[in-house]
Amino acid sequence: MEISTSSSFGELLRLFRKRQRLTQYGLAERVGVHGNTIGIWERGEYLPESRTIVLEVARQLGLDEQETRSLLEASLTVITSHWAVPFHRNPYFTGRENLLSMLHTCLHPDQATTGLRMYALQGLGGVGKTQIVLEYAYRHANTYHALFWIDAETEKSILTSFERIATLLRLPEHQQADQQHNMAAVQRWLSNHARWLLIWDNLKTLEQLSHLLPPVRAGAMLITTRSAITGTLAQGIEVPPLEIEEGRCLLWRRAKRAKVGPQGGLAVMRTLIGRGDNDVPGSSEEDAAVTQLVREMGGLPLALDQVGAYIEEAGCSFSYYLRQYKQEHYEFLSRRGAAPTTHPASVAGTISLACQHIAQKNRAAVDLLRYCAFLSPEAIPEEIFVEHSVDTGEQYAACSLPQVGEALAVLHSLSLIQRHPETYTFSLHRLVQVVLREQISAEERLKRVQELVIALNACFPSIPESQWSQCERLLPHVLCCADQLPDHPLEQALADLLWKAGTYLLKRVQYQQAEACYRRAIRLRELGLGEEHPLVAFPLTGLARLLMDLGNYEQSEAVGLRSLQIREQALGSEHPLLVPSLIQLLILYYNQGRYEPAEALGERAMHILEQAEEPTPFDKAHLLNNISLTYWKTGKYEQAIKAAQGALSIWEHQNPPSVHTAGALSNLAIVYREIGQYDQAAETCLRALSFQKQMLGPEHPWISIPLNNMADIYIDMGRYEQAITLYQQSRQIWEQAYGPDHPDIAIPTLGLANAYRDSGQFEQAEPLYQDVMQIRETHLGLFHPETAETLQEIAHLRKRQGRQNEASLLAEQALTIYLSTLGDSHPQTVAAQTLLTQLQEEQEAKIQDTELLVEATVYVGSQKPGNCQTLAPRVEEEEASSPTSDPVQAFLDACCCLSPLATCRISELWSAYEQWTASVQNSVPLLSRREFAAQMKARGCRPGRTNTARIWRGIKILQRFS
Repeated sequence: MEISTSSSFGELLRLFRKRQRLTQYGLAERVGVHGNTIGIWERGEYLPESRTIVLEVARQLGLDEQETRSLLEASLTVITSHWAVPFHRNPYFTGRENLLSMLHTCLHPDQATTGLRMYALQGLGGVGKTQIVLEYAYRHANTYHALFWIDAETEKSILTSFERIATLLRLPEHQQADQQHNMAAVQRWLSNHARWLLIWDNLKTLEQLSHLLPPVRAGAMLITTRSAITGTLAQGIEVPPLEIEEGRCLLWRRAKRAKVGPQGGLAVMRTLIGRGDNDVPGSSEEDAAVTQLVREMGGLPLALDQVGAYIEEAGCSFSYYLRQYKQEHYEFLSRRGAAPTTHPASVAGTISLACQHIAQKNRAAVDLLRYCAFLSPEAIPEEIFVEHSVDTGEQYAACSLPQVGEALAVLHSLSLIQRHPETYTFSLHRLVQVVLREQISAEERLKRVQELVIALNACFPSIPESQWSQCERLLPHVLCCADQLPDHPLEQALADLLWKAGTYLLKRVQYQQAEACYRRAIRLRELGLGEEHPLVAFPLTGLARLLMDLGNYEQSEAVGLRSLQIREQALGSEHPLLVPSLIQLLILYYNQGRYEPAEALGERAMHILEQAEEPTPFDKAHLLNNISLTYWKTGKYEQAIKAAQGALSIWEHQNPPSVHTAGALSNLAIVYREIGQYDQAAETCLRALSFQKQMLGPEHPWISIPLNNMADIYIDMGRYEQAITLYQQSRQIWEQAYGPDHPDIAIPTLGLANAYRDSGQFEQAEPLYQDVMQIRETHLGLFHPETAETLQEIAHLRKRQGRQNEASLLAEQALTIYLSTLGDSHPQTVAAQTLLTQLQEEQEAKIQDTELLVEATVYVGSQKPGNCQTLAPRVEEEEASSPTSDPVQAFLDACCCLSPLATCRISELWSAYEQWTASVQNSVPLLSRREFAAQMKARGCRPGRTNTARIWRGIKILQRFS
C-alpha cells in the first residue's frame, strides 16, 4: 500500500482500519479505549495521548515497521493553533511517567486552582529538564489553546522568543524594531486569554520573571532552571536522574538495539514487542553491561543518549564500550560525586570519547565543535564557518573549515548538535561547551575566540538598517565572544565588530548595550592604535549620536568634536571621511538651534564631497537631507527644497529604495508647509506615509513622523478634528513601539495637546500637557530646551484661559531656560520673549483699564450715586472668580499661581487657604483637608516630599499671601 507523507493521523488510521475490515468500535475494544475514541481520532478532533497507545493500535492493525513509523509520525502533528515550540518531539524520550502525570495534574487548566500556575523543574544540567517539558508539551498540546516556548538563556534570547511569538500570533507589533514592545504585546495577549502554557527553558534565576509576568495572571508556566532557589514565584520540582530500569530502557532504545516503549521497564518492553522472558535482546553479559553503564553515567539522560549514539554509530557492543570507557576515563570517573554542583564526570567522559570517534572519521568536525564551544549555544549561524564571505568574496576567517556541511552532518549523527535547516543554524548543549572548553588550553582558547571574532566581523553588516535580521542572528554570538576576550591592543577586529554591533543596537533603541559596545570599541582602538588614530573616530561618532539621542548635548558635542579633530589631524581638512563627523555635529547643532554653525558644517561637508573623486552616495544623501532642515530654519526655502529633493533622488534610485526616502519626503513637506503650500505639503506627507507603510509596515514607529507632519499641516489649515485623529494615531504607534514613558512619545502628545488647546478643548489639553511635562522632566531634566518648549505651550493655554498671571510666570520660566541653553538669538528664545512681552503689555493695559474704570465710577458716583453700585461689581468680576460659584478656583485666582515647576509647602498652602476663606467673610464653607487635596490633584498638582517638608508640586503662593 502506498502511503502519502502528507496524510493525517486520522486518515491513516481509517485506511489501516478498513484494510483490516474492523469497525471503529471493534478496534476500540481491542485497543482498550472508549468506543467513541477511534471516531474522534479519525475526525482529527484529538490525537492519542501517548506513543504507547499508537504502538498498541499499530500492533492490533498488524502494521509493518514502515507503516508503524508513518502512524507514529502522524500522531506527532500538533492540533493546537498557537504553537511555538522550536524543537521536534524526542523519539527516544523514556520514563518520567510519574513526573509527567504530576505536572499535568498541577498545570491542567480545568483544575480548581485559580490564577497563574507556575512550576519549575530544577536539577543539574543534562538531567533532562528540557526533554521533560518538551514531551509534556507534545503529549498535552490539545489541553491548551496556546503553547509557547521561551529560550531564557539570556535577556536577548528572551526578547527574541517573544518576537517570534508576536509574529506567530500576528500581533500588530511584530513588525516593529523595538523588541521590548514585542514582549509587552505578548504579555497583553496572555492577559486577555486563558488556557495557555508558557515554557521558560533554562532560566538562570526566577528573579528574572518578576518584570516579565503578564499583569493579569491566568494560565500556566513551566520553567526549567539549574537554580535551586525558586522563592515565592513558583513551586520547585527537583528532577532526579533516571532510575536504573528507565536508564536501561533509554540506552537500549537510543542504541537502536530494541523497539522499547517510552515508559521504560523490561516488562513494558517485553509486552510491546511480544516476547517472553527469555527473549530479551542481548546476552546476560550485554544486559549487565547496560546496567553498569547506567550506573557509571549516574542515570543522566544526556550521558546515556550520547553512549547510545556512539554505540549506534560505531556498531560496537555495550560491553566493549564499557571496557573502553573505564580504560580511558577511570581516574576522571573515580572523582565522581566530589563536586555535586558541577556536571558529572560521566558527561565529560562521554563527550571526550565521542570526539575521539568523530576525529577518526572527520577531524574538521571536531575542530568545528571546539570553535562552537565559545559561541552562544543556541542558533549558531552556519555562515560563520563558510569558506568565503558573501559580501566581499574574500577568505575572511582562520577558522573557515572545508566541507562544513559534511562536518555538521557527522556531529548531528552523534547528537552533539541539533540542526535547524529552515534557518541554517544549529545548536549544541551547553554542557558540551563546558567540557570542550575545559579540554582546551588557555592559549588555544584565546586563539579560537580571536578567529571567531574575525569571522563574525566579516559576516556582520556594515550598515545595520539594511540587514537587521542578519544582525539579530549574529548578535548573541558577538556579545558572547566579546565577553571572553580581554582588552588588549591587538584586538582590533573586536573593536570593529563592537562598533558595528553598537550601531545596530542604537538603531534598535537598546541604548545601554549600544553605549557599552561603543565605549569598549573606543578603548580597544586607543590601546592598539593610539588615541589620535582615525579609526578611533568611527565609534566616537556613534557614541556622539547616542549621547545626543539621550539629550546629553554637552557630552555629545565634546565627543563629536574629538571625532572631527582626530580625522582632521590624521587625514587633512578635505578628506571624505570627515563627512560623518561633520554630519553628526550638524544634527547636534540643529537640535540645539545653532543653525548658523550647523549650516556652515553642512556647506563644508558638501564642498568636501564635491571635491572627492568617488563620493559615497549614502553620505551625500544623508548630508543633503539634514542640511535641508538648517536651510528651512534660516528661511532659505529654495535651498531647503533643492537639498531635500537631492537626497530624495539618491535614495529613491537605490535598489531597493532606501528606508530614508520617507525622511527626505518629510523634510520637503515641512518646507512646503512653512511657505504656505499646504496642498503640496499634504501630498508629500501622504507619499512619505505610503512609502514607510510599504517598507516598514503600518505599525513601525517611524510612521509617526509623517503622521505628525500631516497633523501639523491640518492645524495650520484649521482642520482640528483631522489633526487630533492623526496625533492620536501617531501617539498610539509610538507608545506601542517604545512604551508610554519613552522621551520621544512627548512629540505627538504635545501636538495633540496643542490641537485640543487651539480648538478650545482646554479640559482635554490639560492632562496631556502634564504628561509631556512629566516625561521631559524625567528624561531631560528641568533645564532643557524641550522642557522649556512645554512650559511655553502651557503658557499659551493659560493665556487662552484668561489666567494671565500663570501664563506670565510660565513664559518667564521658559525664557530663562532658553537663555541658559540656546542663547538669546535662538528662534525659540525670541518666541518666548515675545510671548512674555505680550503678556506683560496685556497685564499693564488691564491695570490701566481698571484704573480708568474706577476713576469713571468715582466720577459718575459723584454725579449719580446709584450708578456706582452697578459699575463696581464688574471690576470684581474681571479680577477674580466668584467665591460662591467655584470657591477653590477663586482662591487660586486670588492667592496662587499654577506652574509645573513651582512648589510650596503643604502647610503653607493650607494656611493661605484658611486666611483667604476668612477674608471673604465666611461666604464660602471651609473644605476639609482631604477635600482640598482632591481639588489640588484635579488641577494637576502633585504631593511630594523633600528632606525637610511635605510639598505640593505645580503650585506657588503669591508673595502677598505667604
